[in-house]
Amino acid sequence: MEFGPRPPESQGPPLVGLMRRTPLRPGKPLRRKTRLNPVNTKRRQSEVERAYGEVAYRVWGSMQPCCACGRVPTQSSPNHNAHIKPRGEPPSGMGRKAGKEWLVTLCSDCHEQYHKHGEKAFELHHKIDLDLMAAARWCRWRERDGQG
Repeated sequence: MEFGPRPPESQGPPLVGLMRRTPLRPGKPLRRKTRLNPVNTKRRQSEVERAYGEVAYRVWGSMQPCCACGRVPTQSSPNHNAHIKPRGEPPSGMGRKAGKEWLVTLCSDCHEQYHKHGEKAFELHHKIDLDLMAAARWCRWRERDGQG
């Protein structure tokens, strides 16, 4: 099978590296060339706990009113727990979410706007400071939990 006409020698070297691929044969399983690392479920669970907090904190946070528009959640449509990037804090690692102390409660519409426009534009539009909102939410939880 040819891949089209070859260029004349005057236009440069011939195409090198093109090879005909054969279709997959039925009944032959696909095999990886390298092994996948096993998932460490304990580490994954501890990362969820670090980033989102315990289950009671997540449920409590999703039932708080939206910090941008004030929408009160219902049982059928709870609010979202959105992470913000704390300003002035050293980064905790690439690809890692901020800790549970940096969660704010946003309704689904505000959460979509937050991701679409970015944190600074979102704060300017709603005239709020998400860092202060996250700190206030964390303090309310600690007082409610008896640790404040």
